[in-house]
Amino acid sequence: MAEPRPVSEIEADAEKTFRLSRRFIYSLMLGMGALVVVLAIIVGLLVDNSIGERQRTQDQILSIATSQCSLDFSVATSPVTSKTTKLGFNLVEGARIGVEGLHCPQKLPPPSSILLQLGQKFGSPVS
Repeated sequence: MAEPRPVSEIEADAEKTFRLSRRFIYSLMLGMGALVVVLAIIVGLLVDNSIGERQRTQDQILSIATSQCSLDFSVATSPVTSKTTKLGFNLVEGARIGVEGLHCPQKLPPPSSILLQLGQKFGSPVS
């Protein structure tokens, strides 16, 4: 039978194992901390990028809506005559609806009496 190991040798092995496991745990914690920092940076960049992209998209939409308001307002306030065709009436009336629907900053004047008469003639309400 083998002789039992001396207690001092067992304690030395246990101390060595404890130091190694503690070093491993510290290294693991350091690695996990570095991973968390890298992930936080990546998430921060992605969030910042999406916010910037969202702002650019909103700016583009606002620009398009402003352009559409300008176009609709110029058509909606075009003078009409009693000889205006149904197509011309529909263009003016559609532009008036567009100005109201887009909540354009320009305020439409009330429809002219000729526009109201054309609305009755073509069987279409005037806004």
